[in-house]
Amino acid sequence: MTISIQVFSGKIHAQRNNLQATLPLGDVKLADLGCKLLGTLPKETHDVTKIDPDANEEKKVKVKKYEINSDLQASWTQCCHDWKNTQGAQIKMGDAFISVLNQHSVNGLTLIDTMRTGSDYWRPGKLLSGAIERVHSVLPDAQIDFKKEDLYCPTKSLLRNFLDTNMPFGQYARQYADTLHATNAVKHAMTTVVFSLAEGKIPVFYCTDPYIPDFGKLDQRIRNVPYENRSWCNDLRDAGCHRMILVEEIYRGFQCLKVDADVFSIIPNKRSSKSWNTS
Repeated sequence: MTISIQVFSGKIHAQRNNLQATLPLGDVKLADLGCKLLGTLPKETHDVTKIDPDANEEKKVKVKKYEINSDLQASWTQCCHDWKNTQGAQIKMGDAFISVLNQHSVNGLTLIDTMRTGSDYWRPGKLLSGAIERVHSVLPDAQIDFKKEDLYCPTKSLLRNFLDTNMPFGQYARQYADTLHATNAVKHAMTTVVFSLAEGKIPVFYCTDPYIPDFGKLDQRIRNVPYENRSWCNDLRDAGCHRMILVEEIYRGFQCLKVDADVFSIIPNKRSSKSWNTS
């Protein structure tokens, strides 16, 4: 596959095989999205059916009960005052999408699934499809597309190692980022960003985990502290998501081209978004 992304004549030029697009330097925007509401985390331990990442088969597994300490609860309340409320998830996410579309004066979003086995949130009646119905009730002309790209997913071996051992999240993040570069996934994702924006749609890289306030310290991200040296919320290690690492690596890729990018997290609990460049 031929992948190229270059800057000249005041524009970004992206090519992937026969696909080509250009974009003005100041127009780069991208987002991450954790679909679930934050209040879904402290639930009781229970059996659920999940997909085994090593094989396309279902099996019963135990879902961990997270103990949310008082400091975390206070922080979450400051960020999302009603975070314990898990009702109205489709409406809240839809309102967050509407806020992003209005704030950035665009008419569309490209929702890019980064899960290893994919999610079914796009199906009729599911979370994302319901959120899009909410968007169209307010902005009937909004264009929202779904994409799935396995290249952006953690490898099966890395995911299995992370799930079955006590690997720190920082180590997982470092190995995942290294894999993204070794497979040319970062450059591929950068062209996805340009292609989406050229169509007037903001690219949104999503997974099913929730947005966790300050899971990775924002000031350390801004200072580009290596993943393995950052302070992660280890009490919620399993709830951390690779989507943040993917988006950060895309952002760093544009930085290497001396291109500024507006990066933000879409937060259903707040029905809005938060820029990565704000504390």
